[in-house]
Amino acid sequence: MQNLKSKMKINPYATVVPFLVMVDPDQCPTNADFNYKSADHYTYYVIGGSHSTEARQKLVKEYPLTQYFKFVE
Repeated sequence: MQNLKSKMKINPYATVVPFLVMVDPDQCPTNADFNYKSADHYTYYVIGGSHSTEARQKLVKEYPLTQYFKFVE
């Protein structure tokens, strides 16, 4: 069995830009209303993410074994 690392293609110069998201205003109308304990239960909207999503998909295709490109902050 070949060494898996020898097959991996890693990009050490990656730039990761987080997505900008907005909480559904019906669920949380102001910043003061945001409850960190309920953060998993809010509905979020990604703002301007289409081009970022496309770029990430291209990176995942180019570097399929590099988990770093698959995560979104």
